[in-house]
Amino acid sequence: MKIDVKQILNNIYEHVMAFFYPPQCCACGEDVRAGQLICEPCLDELERHRVKNSRTLKYKGRQYTLNSIYRYSYDNVASSIVKRVKYMNKLNGTRFIGSVLAQKASRLSAEYDVVTYVPMTRINELKRGYNQGDYISAALAKQLKLPQRMLLIKRFNTVDQHRLTASKRRENLNGAFKVRGNVKDKRILIIDDVITTGTTLCECADTLYRAGARSVTLLSFSMVRMGH
Repeated sequence: MKIDVKQILNNIYEHVMAFFYPPQCCACGEDVRAGQLICEPCLDELERHRVKNSRTLKYKGRQYTLNSIYRYSYDNVASSIVKRVKYMNKLNGTRFIGSVLAQKASRLSAEYDVVTYVPMTRINELKRGYNQGDYISAALAKQLKLPQRMLLIKRFNTVDQHRLTASKRRENLNGAFKVRGNVKDKRILIIDDVITTGTTLCECADTLYRAGARSVTLLSFSMVRMGH
Protein backbone atom coordinates (compact mmCIF):
# COMPACT_ATOMS: atom_id res chain seq x y z
CA MET A 1 0.00 0.00 0.00
CA LYS A 2 1.38 3.39 -1.02
CA ILE A 3 1.87 5.80 1.87
CA ASP A 4 0.79 9.38 1.20
CA VAL A 5 3.55 11.24 3.04
CA LYS A 6 2.23 14.64 2.00
CA GLN A 7 -1.22 13.89 3.47
CA ILE A 8 0.34 12.61 6.71
CA LEU A 9 2.41 15.80 7.04
CA ASN A 10 -0.66 17.94 6.30
CA ASN A 11 -2.60 16.14 9.03
CA ILE A 12 0.23 16.66 11.54
CA TYR A 13 0.44 20.35 10.59
CA GLU A 14 -3.33 20.82 11.05
CA HIS A 15 -3.25 19.24 14.51
CA VAL A 16 -0.24 21.30 15.62
CA MET A 17 -1.85 24.51 14.38
CA ALA A 18 -5.14 23.54 16.04
CA PHE A 19 -3.31 23.21 19.38
CA PHE A 20 -2.01 26.79 19.25
CA TYR A 21 -4.82 28.32 17.18
CA PRO A 22 -8.07 26.39 17.71
CA PRO A 23 -10.03 26.23 14.42
CA GLN A 24 -13.40 27.95 14.37
CA CYS A 25 -16.70 27.23 12.67
CA CYS A 26 -16.90 29.26 9.46
CA ALA A 27 -20.50 30.20 10.29
CA CYS A 28 -20.67 30.98 14.02
CA GLY A 29 -17.04 31.22 15.14
CA GLU A 30 -17.25 28.51 17.81
CA ASP A 31 -14.24 26.21 18.25
CA VAL A 32 -14.30 23.00 16.21
CA ARG A 33 -12.02 19.96 15.86
CA ALA A 34 -8.83 20.02 13.77
CA GLY A 35 -9.69 19.71 10.10
CA GLN A 36 -13.34 20.67 10.69
CA LEU A 37 -14.65 23.79 8.96
CA ILE A 38 -18.20 24.01 10.29
CA CYS A 39 -19.86 22.85 13.52
CA GLU A 40 -22.63 20.26 13.47
CA PRO A 41 -25.46 22.64 14.55
CA CYS A 42 -24.59 25.12 11.79
CA LEU A 43 -24.28 22.35 9.20
CA ASP A 44 -27.67 20.95 10.21
CA GLU A 45 -29.22 24.41 9.92
CA LEU A 46 -27.61 24.93 6.52
CA GLU A 47 -28.98 21.62 5.25
CA ARG A 48 -32.49 22.76 6.14
CA HIS A 49 -32.15 25.55 3.58
CA ARG A 50 -31.00 23.40 0.68
CA VAL A 51 -32.40 24.38 -2.72
CA LYS A 52 -34.12 21.52 -4.54
CA ASN A 53 -34.71 23.26 -7.85
CA SER A 54 -32.46 25.55 -9.89
CA ARG A 55 -33.75 28.74 -11.43
CA THR A 56 -33.50 29.43 -15.18
CA LEU A 57 -32.97 32.90 -16.62
CA LYS A 58 -33.01 34.14 -20.20
CA TYR A 59 -30.29 36.70 -20.75
CA LYS A 60 -29.31 38.34 -24.03
CA GLY A 61 -30.78 35.52 -26.09
CA ARG A 62 -29.32 32.64 -24.06
CA GLN A 63 -30.99 30.58 -21.36
CA TYR A 64 -28.95 30.01 -18.20
CA THR A 65 -29.52 27.65 -15.32
CA LEU A 66 -28.60 29.16 -11.97
CA ASN A 67 -27.24 26.11 -10.17
CA SER A 68 -27.37 26.80 -6.43
CA ILE A 69 -26.88 24.66 -3.33
CA TYR A 70 -28.62 26.77 -0.71
CA ARG A 71 -31.29 29.42 -0.76
CA TYR A 72 -31.08 31.76 2.21
CA SER A 73 -32.40 34.89 3.85
CA TYR A 74 -30.02 37.21 5.63
CA ASP A 75 -30.63 35.72 9.06
CA ASN A 76 -29.45 32.17 8.49
CA VAL A 77 -26.22 30.19 8.34
CA ALA A 78 -25.32 30.60 4.66
CA SER A 79 -25.52 34.36 5.06
CA SER A 80 -23.28 34.21 8.13
CA ILE A 81 -20.63 32.25 6.22
CA VAL A 82 -20.66 34.67 3.29
CA LYS A 83 -20.54 37.76 5.52
CA ARG A 84 -17.70 36.39 7.68
CA VAL A 85 -15.73 35.68 4.52
CA LYS A 86 -16.41 39.05 2.88
CA TYR A 87 -16.27 41.45 5.78
CA MET A 88 -14.41 39.74 8.63
CA ASN A 89 -11.46 38.11 6.81
CA LYS A 90 -12.55 34.64 7.99
CA LEU A 91 -11.20 32.86 4.95
CA ASN A 92 -11.71 29.35 6.32
CA GLY A 93 -15.23 29.83 4.96
CA THR A 94 -13.83 29.91 1.42
CA ARG A 95 -12.54 26.36 1.87
CA PHE A 96 -15.97 25.22 3.03
CA ILE A 97 -17.80 26.98 0.19
CA GLY A 98 -15.27 25.61 -2.32
CA SER A 99 -15.78 22.08 -1.02
CA VAL A 100 -19.58 22.38 -1.23
CA LEU A 101 -19.41 23.76 -4.77
CA ALA A 102 -16.98 21.03 -5.84
CA GLN A 103 -19.48 18.40 -4.71
CA LYS A 104 -22.23 20.13 -6.68
CA ALA A 105 -20.08 20.63 -9.79
CA SER A 106 -19.10 16.96 -9.85
CA ARG A 107 -22.80 15.98 -9.93
CA LEU A 108 -23.73 18.22 -12.86
CA SER A 109 -23.68 16.81 -16.38
CA ALA A 110 -21.34 19.54 -17.65
CA GLU A 111 -17.59 19.10 -18.21
CA TYR A 112 -15.01 21.78 -17.46
CA ASP A 113 -11.57 22.82 -18.69
CA VAL A 114 -11.04 25.66 -16.24
CA VAL A 115 -12.58 27.29 -13.15
CA THR A 116 -12.97 31.04 -12.73
CA TYR A 117 -14.89 33.56 -10.62
CA VAL A 118 -16.70 36.90 -10.67
CA PRO A 119 -14.08 39.67 -10.57
CA MET A 120 -13.97 42.88 -8.55
CA THR A 121 -12.50 46.16 -9.71
CA ARG A 122 -8.84 46.48 -8.81
CA ILE A 123 -9.49 49.32 -6.37
CA ASN A 124 -12.24 47.42 -4.54
CA GLU A 125 -10.07 44.34 -4.29
CA LEU A 126 -7.24 46.43 -2.84
CA LYS A 127 -9.63 47.96 -0.29
CA ARG A 128 -10.83 44.54 0.87
CA GLY A 129 -7.43 42.93 0.50
CA TYR A 130 -8.66 39.97 -1.53
CA ASN A 131 -11.44 38.66 -3.76
CA GLN A 132 -13.18 35.82 -1.94
CA GLY A 133 -14.13 34.32 -5.32
CA ASP A 134 -10.46 33.75 -6.04
CA TYR A 135 -10.04 31.71 -2.84
CA ILE A 136 -13.32 29.81 -3.30
CA SER A 137 -12.63 28.87 -6.93
CA ALA A 138 -9.07 27.82 -6.03
CA ALA A 139 -10.40 25.48 -3.31
CA LEU A 140 -12.96 24.04 -5.75
CA ALA A 141 -10.40 23.62 -8.54
CA LYS A 142 -7.97 21.86 -6.22
CA GLN A 143 -10.62 19.34 -5.18
CA LEU A 144 -11.69 18.66 -8.77
CA LYS A 145 -8.08 18.70 -10.04
CA LEU A 146 -8.81 21.47 -12.53
CA PRO A 147 -6.84 24.61 -13.39
CA GLN A 148 -8.08 27.87 -11.89
CA ARG A 149 -7.63 31.13 -13.78
CA MET A 150 -8.62 34.77 -13.55
CA LEU A 151 -10.45 34.96 -16.87
CA LEU A 152 -12.40 38.18 -16.34
CA ILE A 153 -11.58 41.76 -15.36
CA LYS A 154 -14.13 44.23 -14.02
CA ARG A 155 -13.46 47.44 -15.86
CA PHE A 156 -15.34 49.92 -13.66
CA ASN A 157 -17.39 50.15 -10.49
CA THR A 158 -21.13 49.58 -10.75
CA VAL A 159 -24.08 50.44 -8.53
CA ASP A 160 -25.11 47.70 -6.10
CA GLN A 161 -27.42 45.42 -8.06
CA HIS A 162 -29.98 44.88 -5.29
CA ARG A 163 -31.00 48.56 -5.54
CA LEU A 164 -32.00 48.30 -9.21
CA THR A 165 -34.85 46.98 -11.33
CA ALA A 166 -34.22 44.05 -13.69
CA SER A 167 -33.74 46.31 -16.74
CA LYS A 168 -31.51 48.72 -14.83
CA ARG A 169 -29.36 45.80 -13.64
CA ARG A 170 -28.53 44.92 -17.22
CA GLU A 171 -27.75 48.54 -18.07
CA ASN A 172 -25.61 48.82 -14.95
CA LEU A 173 -23.42 45.86 -15.97
CA ASN A 174 -23.30 46.46 -19.72
CA GLY A 175 -19.64 46.44 -20.73
CA ALA A 176 -18.45 46.09 -17.12
CA PHE A 177 -16.42 42.94 -17.78
CA LYS A 178 -13.75 42.02 -20.28
CA VAL A 179 -11.95 38.74 -20.90
CA ARG A 180 -8.36 38.22 -19.77
CA GLY A 181 -6.49 35.71 -21.90
CA ASN A 182 -7.70 33.17 -24.45
CA VAL A 183 -10.98 31.36 -23.72
CA LYS A 184 -11.72 30.12 -27.23
CA ASP A 185 -13.36 26.65 -27.17
CA LYS A 186 -12.95 26.43 -23.37
CA ARG A 187 -15.57 24.80 -21.15
CA ILE A 188 -15.70 27.18 -18.22
CA LEU A 189 -17.11 26.82 -14.71
CA ILE A 190 -17.72 30.22 -13.12
CA ILE A 191 -18.62 30.52 -9.43
CA ASP A 192 -19.99 33.11 -7.04
CA ASP A 193 -20.77 33.10 -3.33
CA VAL A 194 -24.27 34.58 -3.51
CA ILE A 195 -26.69 35.55 -6.26
CA THR A 196 -29.87 37.60 -6.18
CA THR A 197 -31.27 37.69 -9.72
CA GLY A 198 -28.26 36.11 -11.41
CA THR A 199 -27.70 39.10 -13.69
CA THR A 200 -24.02 39.48 -12.75
CA LEU A 201 -23.18 35.82 -13.39
CA CYS A 202 -25.10 35.92 -16.68
CA GLU A 203 -23.24 39.05 -17.81
CA CYS A 204 -19.94 37.32 -17.00
CA ALA A 205 -21.07 34.27 -18.97
CA ASP A 206 -22.16 36.40 -21.94
CA THR A 207 -18.76 38.11 -21.96
CA LEU A 208 -17.01 34.73 -22.04
CA TYR A 209 -19.29 33.42 -24.79
CA ARG A 210 -18.64 36.49 -26.95
CA ALA A 211 -14.91 35.80 -26.56
CA GLY A 212 -15.36 32.28 -27.95
CA ALA A 213 -15.98 30.04 -24.93
CA ARG A 214 -17.56 26.71 -25.87
CA SER A 215 -19.70 26.45 -22.73
CA VAL A 216 -20.14 28.32 -19.46
CA THR A 217 -21.63 26.69 -16.35
CA LEU A 218 -22.87 28.95 -13.55
CA LEU A 219 -22.61 27.83 -9.95
CA SER A 220 -23.41 29.69 -6.73
CA PHE A 221 -23.11 28.71 -3.08
CA SER A 222 -26.22 30.61 -2.04
CA MET A 223 -29.24 32.34 -3.50
CA VAL A 224 -31.35 35.10 -2.02
CA ARG A 225 -35.00 34.20 -1.84
CA MET A 226 -37.18 36.34 -4.07
CA GLY A 227 -38.79 39.11 -2.08
CA HIS A 228 -35.89 39.38 0.42
